[in-house]
Amino acid sequence: MKRLFAVTAFALLATLAASAQSNPVVTTVRHMLMGDQHNIVASARYMPASDYSFKASHTRGQWSFGHLMWHIGTSNFYMCSKIAGAAMPHQFHLTPHSPKHELIAQIVASFHYCDGVLAKVTDAELGEPIHLFGPHEVPKAAGVIGLATDMSNHYAMAAGFLRLKGILPPTARHGMMMGPMKMHHPMKH
Repeated sequence: MKRLFAVTAFALLATLAASAQSNPVVTTVRHMLMGDQHNIVASARYMPASDYSFKASHTRGQWSFGHLMWHIGTSNFYMCSKIAGAAMPHQFHLTPHSPKHELIAQIVASFHYCDGVLAKVTDAELGEPIHLFGPHEVPKAAGVIGLATDMSNHYAMAAGFLRLKGILPPTARHGMMMGPMKMHHPMKH
């Protein structure tokens, strides 16, 4: 599985490098999402299934870890369908209480869907209007950049859940960020 991921990541990085010159914004977002996908899926796998109902607090409205994982898959499909100007795919009919393996499958499929959508978007289109939330139009850039910031925030939430359960999150392992956007640890030069 690791070898398949490495080969796939290398092929995608080569493709991204070639398109970076003509579409630096969209290419950067795709690159960021590759790292987010790796870290979010790893987080979902690290958390035991029995802890998917775990909530960080008893504050009203607090999501469980399972709810966060369900939301990530659902919001990816939603945001990317809006960016594509297409109907939202109805591949999954899950709830925040669905089994761990089904939620992970939804997350993986949603990132795959988003990568396919973003592969067709050019920087020249980022000013085009889309309906992201409600009746008001926003530039397509709001959806593309919003997707990247949304996933970074979601990973931060997942990492917090893992730490509260005594589990080291993906980006804290081996002192570096994991996934295609590997960076050297600043203290290990």
